Parts: sequence; C-alpha cells; structure tokens
Amino acid sequence: MKILALLLTVGMVAILAVLIAVRIQRRAGRSARFVSRRVLNAAEHVLHHRLQLALTPQFHILAHVSFASFIGAEGGTEAEKSFLRARARRKIADFVVCDHAFHPLCVIELDGKSRGVERDTVRDDIIRQAGIGLLRYNVQALPTPEQIRSDFVRTRSQGSRLEIYGGGTNEAAASRTAPV
Repeated sequence: MKILALLLTVGMVAILAVLIAVRIQRRAGRSARFVSRRVLNAAEHVLHHRLQLALTPQFHILAHVSFASFIGAEGGTEAEKSFLRARARRKIADFVVCDHAFHPLCVIELDGKSRGVERDTVRDDIIRQAGIGLLRYNVQALPTPEQIRSDFVRTRSQGSRLEIYGGGTNEAAASRTAPV
C-alpha cells in the first residue's frame, strides 16, 4: 500500500513538472506576433495610383481581391459547381475595376516574378469564363494613366472577353497575347 502511494505521488509530481515545463516553454515561444504591413508593394502602389488617375471617379479600383468575391459558378450539378469554385479558391486578383454597383468589369494583373505562365493561364481561363475583361501589365514597364484608360476602353468596347497584354517585353504575356 505504501508503495502504491509512493508511486502515485511520484507520478503526480512528474505530471506537474511536465505541465510547468510546457507552460514555461509556451510563454518563451510567444516572441512571434502579428504586425501590420503595407497592403501594396511599391509597383502595385504606383499602378494603383495610375489606375485611379485613369479610371476614377467613374469606376472603383479594388486591390488584392479574392476570386471567390467576384466569381461564382452556375449550371451543371452541385459537384461541377463545387469543382469550379475550388479552382477559383485561393486565387487573388491584383486589381478589380468595378462599376458603381460593384459589378466586376475588368481584372488587372501585374506580371512579375511571383507566378509562372501555367498559373497565369489557369487564372486567365477563370476570368475569361466569367466574362470579365483582363489587362496584364509587366512590373518592369508600368503603363501611363492614358494607356490604362485606352486599354480599358478597348476591353469594354470589344467585349469583356478581350484580353490586352501591355507594357514591356514580358515574354510570358506575349506568348498568351489574344487578338486585339
């Protein structure tokens, strides 16, 4: 009986020691924390300013918009719609130009180093199927407000499925150029 009481005491002391050690370790590991950061990087900031000069006050310019916010799925079975929504999930448009009722009119993508041609092709296909205009610009050759306005008018006048790849010598964009 004394042995059982001794074993229980030793066990409880061991458990207590482990719990204290875990609590100390958790407190020590709290050096990571949330911090604010800029919403737009330098190139995005410049392009956003030029978009505002070119397209406001007639249109709204939204930055870093989830595809799920402006692209849905309809028709077909629930499984087919679920598959389409899953394709769009976790994709973010650099900029979305909306009318005053916040209907998406055009997606503007800034091509740089972050994505490859295959990923861009999937994104372009989703945007195209949704019937939304698409403008792509190279981060190394940002367009002027006048060029943005001209490109945007061309997407609207020739149908929202028109894609314009402007600015610079982006070989990936040039390989995907749609007829204008």
